Amino acid sequence: MPTNPIKSCAQGLVSALLCCLPIADLKGAEASPSLNDRAWSALTEVLTNDRSAAMLHAGDAFFALGKGEEVRDVFTRHWTELSTTPRRDGAMRERATGTKNLAERAAVVAEIEYATADPSGRLRTGGFENLCKLHYLVQYQFPDSLVALARATVATEPVVETVFPLWVLQVSGGTHAAAQLSDLLISDDLKVRLLAAYALRWIHPSDPLIIQEVTAAADAIKTAGPDVSYLLSAALVLNPAAPQAAEWRSKLLQLLLTGEGQDRYQASQALLSHITPDELPQLAPLLTYPDPDARVSAAWIILHVNAKSEAARSL
Repeated sequence: MPTNPIKSCAQGLVSALLCCLPIADLKGAEASPSLNDRAWSALTEVLTNDRSAAMLHAGDAFFALGKGEEVRDVFTRHWTELSTTPRRDGAMRERATGTKNLAERAAVVAEIEYATADPSGRLRTGGFENLCKLHYLVQYQFPDSLVALARATVATEPVVETVFPLWVLQVSGGTHAAAQLSDLLISDDLKVRLLAAYALRWIHPSDPLIIQEVTAAADAIKTAGPDVSYLLSAALVLNPAAPQAAEWRSKLLQLLLTGEGQDRYQASQALLSHITPDELPQLAPLLTYPDPDARVSAAWIILHVNAKSEAARSL
């Protein structure tokens, strides 16, 4: 059969062009990592290389996503370095949460308890915070001595020092501690408002009066400030069916996309259950953002939402 000269010429031209292309271009989209792969890579990089609070946030994300043993190994490997930084108690919390060895966990928890009970009070606030988190993460129960210390701190120390001790009393069976925390949401002290909202988001009280006070505090926000992400995230977590929830969500999404490190991270904690798969591409640029908390926040949401969607499809 005679050869078609036009067809032969076209095939030769295509072959020549393909030979000139780099291999990466030939692979095209198939060579591009998925959004999930990019999220895992960003999260791993922060956990492995960062030494700010974002490292702890990355560890928390790994735990929530079912990768706890990896976190324990990282914090154990870098313990000598971390033990002399402000991340000391947080690093011990990550080690205690990540290990499956109950004796190892008990030893690490005992270190946090010892530091919390130090008469100087130097590490008390951080100790109370991390032990409260361990209450939810590994069912830690406060010994009577630390409950008594928390009660004494509430009775004698300045208000700003009482927020986490009230949290201790709440998880230790206190009946009015959460209500006392909600009263602090209208404090003139910015830090008190911020910490109270943070503790209440973790406690997740069901009392309608407390939820109403959290809602009112969020609605009372007039200007941008460091407490906004804390108050709005607490309101959205505790009262997701509120008429204002869509507005809170919109403001938190804006903080996630354009805010500062802590604002992004606090916003992300409320948005985990309020971002749809269609919105995930908006978060992709944050995976390479200079701020490590931006990378952690975006990665955690992407992986959480995709895992939830995959689980729903498998039903």
